[in-house]
Amino acid sequence: MLHTFWKTTLRSFASSWLYSAINIIGLSVGLAACMLILLYVRYETSYESSFANADRIYRVSREFKPFEGARARMPAQNNAPVAPAFLADFPDDIVQTGRITAGGILLETGQAGGEQKAYEEDGLRLADQGIIDMFGFDWIHGDAAQALTTPGSLVLTESLALKYFGRTDVLGQTMRVIGRLEARVTGVIRDLPENTHLSFTALASLAGIETIFRADFLQAWDRSTDFHTYIQLREGADIADIEQQMPDFITRHQDAGWATMTSMKIMPISDIHLQSDRDEEWKPHGSSETVATFVAIAFAVLLIACVNFMSIATARSARRAREVGMRKTLGASRLQLIVQFLGESAFTVLLALLGATVLAELLLPVFGTLVGSTLDLSWFSDGAVLTTVALLLVSVSVVAGAYPAFFLSAFQPSAVLKGDLTRGNAGLRFRNVLVIGQFAIAIALVIATAVIQLQRAYVGAFDLGFQKDQIVVVRTPSLSGFGTNWPAMKEALLENPAIESVTASHYLPFGFNDNQIPVQLREASVDTRIQYMMVDFDFFETYGIELLAGRGFTGDQPNEAINSESPSIAFVVNRSAARALGLDADTAVGREVVLAGTETPGTVVGVTADTYFETIRLGERPILFMLSNAALPPVINTLRDASIRINPNAVDAALAHIDATWQAFNPNQPINRHFLSEDFAALYQPDTQQGQLLTAFAVIAITIACFGLFGLASFNAERRTKEIGVRKVMGGSVWSIVLLLTNDFSKLVLLANVIAWPVAYYAMNRWLESFAYRIDLTPLVFIGSGLIALCIAWVTVGGTAAKAASAKPVLALRYE
Repeated sequence: MLHTFWKTTLRSFASSWLYSAINIIGLSVGLAACMLILLYVRYETSYESSFANADRIYRVSREFKPFEGARARMPAQNNAPVAPAFLADFPDDIVQTGRITAGGILLETGQAGGEQKAYEEDGLRLADQGIIDMFGFDWIHGDAAQALTTPGSLVLTESLALKYFGRTDVLGQTMRVIGRLEARVTGVIRDLPENTHLSFTALASLAGIETIFRADFLQAWDRSTDFHTYIQLREGADIADIEQQMPDFITRHQDAGWATMTSMKIMPISDIHLQSDRDEEWKPHGSSETVATFVAIAFAVLLIACVNFMSIATARSARRAREVGMRKTLGASRLQLIVQFLGESAFTVLLALLGATVLAELLLPVFGTLVGSTLDLSWFSDGAVLTTVALLLVSVSVVAGAYPAFFLSAFQPSAVLKGDLTRGNAGLRFRNVLVIGQFAIAIALVIATAVIQLQRAYVGAFDLGFQKDQIVVVRTPSLSGFGTNWPAMKEALLENPAIESVTASHYLPFGFNDNQIPVQLREASVDTRIQYMMVDFDFFETYGIELLAGRGFTGDQPNEAINSESPSIAFVVNRSAARALGLDADTAVGREVVLAGTETPGTVVGVTADTYFETIRLGERPILFMLSNAALPPVINTLRDASIRINPNAVDAALAHIDATWQAFNPNQPINRHFLSEDFAALYQPDTQQGQLLTAFAVIAITIACFGLFGLASFNAERRTKEIGVRKVMGGSVWSIVLLLTNDFSKLVLLANVIAWPVAYYAMNRWLESFAYRIDLTPLVFIGSGLIALCIAWVTVGGTAAKAASAKPVLALRYE
């Protein structure tokens, strides 16, 4: 029986090599696409899997309810005292806690023992011993139990040790942190895996850090939220019990009323990557909706390939009807025929799977670049990969071969001999449904791709209210900003004609800033929290921000000097900030306002147009611009980022002058500079990647659907060979015959549009809802996508039909 099976299978493949090739190629492409997407999904859902206690580790972040004129603050961090307070208040539920700060800290090698090296290490963070104990990193050198217990302790990752010392056995080496703290290396660990929300290259101990920062750095409940805070539950503890007590927890440790203004968000670390909605995450986070979307796309593409198999198999059923009839007459059971046809299906899928593995390996680097991840197909060492491949082999074999197997095996010998088989329409209706379904999926993907690309173009052309191009930004690693050197450095930068304008600020457009300050009109009794921005002179000129009323900062008044000691401050507000204060552009100038909490008075001297310093998903935000002033607290009174507008015709000269000026003022520090437009691109990088992936899979879906359409069209033309010959003898033109053969398929594609359009409209309308400013879903997008699919179908079918219609009539009449 096995011999007969293989003989029949190979004979079937040889007698219909074209259709077999179409099936194998289509399935290969579909399986390769499915494998790559599933690999990406597996990576996205594997975050934190390298940590043994990940299922019991949670991050505790803050959420501040929005004030009038401001959006809610949802930082990923928390206040410094929260971690020890959790351990003290819930000793029966929590084993340990840990804190770790953000990065951007200057790190230098010691003077002794060689050349000094200094870098602003974005990955250098301050942490306590609880972080080491909780996450259990992979240690190369040092004692994990004591690594950060003493002041001045420093743990390096392997890559950072190699960067500074060229080796990893560096225990006892000294380095300088923040330009002031002498730290000793107490451990070296492996670099963190990519699939974790954590991000650091070095950890400096929090112990004794108050000697460098303010005295209450680790005790202040009402200061900035600077610490990523983690708790580890005891075995069997329920996090819901702790969550229920959060209002009481806040009330115990803060003034009355704080529990109505703020809350604690407790999230399992395994959920952070795909479900976090927090600001200031260390890494761009993923989306569970995106993962679900791509899972659906993977199986949709694979389903299209399976549909091709079923469509061609049912279309060719008449060719194998005689075989089925003869075998049944000779005693073959229906079960044997089902096994035969399912076996042929499995053999086809196996060949396609081999082709898919080659395609997946070839496309893996390109796909990894598109999704921004390093992916690896470990065929033999990874059991999950082998299991997935085996499941694909079985499931696709069954899905693709089930209907043909049960359909063909049901033929009755008497019906075959009478010719009744050719007169039925059940198979034709089934094939039509399959073609409509696969083109509906493909058209929906084309519409989604078009909408995302149009929204990207809209974002790129959106008037942000300022000029982002040709601006070079330079950041200082010093916690105190540029300090007293800034006026001289600014003057030196402007000496080169390639530099058009220079200014500074305490943060940059496209970077996150949730610093809000309570502001009120002099005569008002209610505070309005407004985002503030410390700026230098020439800020509005450098960024090309339009002044709607009044003026910018000119330096003509005592309160308009950098680090002025005047008891009052000059303010410039944007239109949204004026509106939040109950004013408009014309009435805001000259009004007196007070910074609540500091009781510092000031006068509004100008009103600017709204600017979009963040993603346009959020819309405009009220902003209060002010110069640094001695009357302001030091924590908000720093200029850390220089913005330098350069001549677009002298880019190289401008960059060389910027580097030389930096080295003249900071001889031991490498410069940290880039173009502001790079930050803009990074802000929308997830949307860009999503658009690129959808484009790729839309092309794949259309291509696979066209493979099937080509196979059906070829079979249809072959089946109607004699009819075509008769029509030509009777005077039919090639064009009329082409129209005849393409007409039926055109109707199917048009019906597919009817199904695809409402589904695509619903899905893309939901996606666009995340943007405060968005394109309109016009009918042109849907009609255009439908026409693209229709044209592709015409080309696919028309080429085959034209070839059949151009054949000599005598050959057609002698057919069969």
